[in-house]
Amino acid sequence: MTQAIVIGVYRFLGFHIANSILSKGNSLIGVEWLDRQVEDVEEKKSFFIRNSNYTFWDNHTVLEEKEPILLVINMYDFIMYREWREVEQRDILNKIKSFVANLLEKHVRVMIFVPEKMDPSIKEEIEQCIEQLIPKAITQWIYLPELYGPWMSSAAPLQQLFASKDKKFLALNRCIYIDDFIAQWELLMELETETVSIQKERQENWQDDLIRFFQLEETEALSGDAMEVTEHCIEIPTATNLYEGLQNMEQHRKQLDFMRIFSDQHPD
Repeated sequence: MTQAIVIGVYRFLGFHIANSILSKGNSLIGVEWLDRQVEDVEEKKSFFIRNSNYTFWDNHTVLEEKEPILLVINMYDFIMYREWREVEQRDILNKIKSFVANLLEKHVRVMIFVPEKMDPSIKEEIEQCIEQLIPKAITQWIYLPELYGPWMSSAAPLQQLFASKDKKFLALNRCIYIDDFIAQWELLMELETETVSIQKERQENWQDDLIRFFQLEETEALSGDAMEVTEHCIEIPTATNLYEGLQNMEQHRKQLDFMRIFSDQHPD
């Protein structure tokens, strides 16, 4: 059984990856940095705290002598939602380096999740860190378009659309619902290529879903962003259409609001 480690465990993508791994009975260590910036962190912690296979990393945590180790580095949220500021960039990379040093001489598979458009210098620095500290590591870069769903960052344009009175069209033809992506996890694990590009299968009626959910006035249809088909590409089937995904997000927002009201009325 694989021992998994997720760095960025309480961010949007990291949370969903961790939840999927734990649901399969694997042990998992969660690592986070800059806790003060994590949205809904207490609510996310409550999902894992009762799972005996979950451990949150601190300086006293001891890694089990299990191999192989799956190390997931979730850089997607930081880069995608403009959290990758220069002041914090050094803190984040230092956190990765300090943790990765614990994996010296171990057999590790490293999966690094990033937006499809990112600064190459970030990749170079992380690669150097891993090559120096885990020479036996097999590293894989997964390039993602925008993902959406429950726990999505409030900095995401789609989340801001929920709160905005001035509703406007967004090009969402390439957005992938998070559960649809996670459903392809086993396929992703089978790939041994150094880079993987994630794409959504073509969906024609996303404009209608957007108009219907936000009750927008019909206007000239958006063409959406172009899809770039690359080598080693996984095309994600659309099990959840845009309207259903937005409904799920809205329901989740209401559940979180209820949990916060309940916590305020029933403090420990």
